[in-house]
Amino acid sequence: MAELLSGINKDGIYSNNTFCPEAILNFFDSLLKVSSSYDDIAKAQYFMANAFLELGDEQKAIEKLENLLKRVSGPQNDPEEQRVIMKALAMAYMRLGERTNCI
Repeated sequence: MAELLSGINKDGIYSNNTFCPEAILNFFDSLLKVSSSYDDIAKAQYFMANAFLELGDEQKAIEKLENLLKRVSGPQNDPEEQRVIMKALAMAYMRLGERTNCI
């Protein structure tokens, strides 16, 4: 049984598996290393922050989202993009507060 579960665990680590934040994190980290496009970098940072939240690492998620928010802040930038990032950042701070104060 342990062998079977170990095999399933190894087979489940691929970037399209939405239930495996480790794979998503690895995929977008590799994308960051090779991409120079602003859109690709912003997308990778956003999805990496969400993966960090799923893994329970709120502090890393907050760092990624705050850096991303600094990059998209300004009057010439898309307010919808800023809103989405701020919503994710609020969720990260809420989860950090839960973990810090409720355990």
